[in-house]
Amino acid sequence: MAKRYELDAAPKMPCYFKEWRDSLDWTQEELAAKMETTVAMVSRIETGERDWGKNYLEAFGYVTGCHPLAPLLTPPRSDVDVSEVLRAMGAAADFSPEILSSATSTLRSLARASEPELDPSATAQQQPKQKENP
Repeated sequence: MAKRYELDAAPKMPCYFKEWRDSLDWTQEELAAKMETTVAMVSRIETGERDWGKNYLEAFGYVTGCHPLAPLLTPPRSDVDVSEVLRAMGAAADFSPEILSSATSTLRSLARASEPELDPSATAQQQPKQKENP
């Protein structure tokens, strides 16, 4: 059976799903739970064993907070300078790499702590109701 829509001579497009997940310090298990899919699916998408689809892009964008097309176009921004954030908050000193690493870890922990817990029973209740036929 022929592969769907695949031309061997066409250059392969890079995808940055793993980099986006890593930038959030999420494991494949955490991402799979948030997306209500399997770890195997996340792994296959990240390694290129499986093609992503529109629904995957939409779910990935929703749970990560990025635009659904972002993982296809660019790696996540990693140029946020924690020392600039600290200075903006009133700190006046230069910081050692250890302090910057600790501050980065703390900020990521705070970001994770502010994420809502996913409750599978709540998800079903939040689904939009379909219109009834008159």
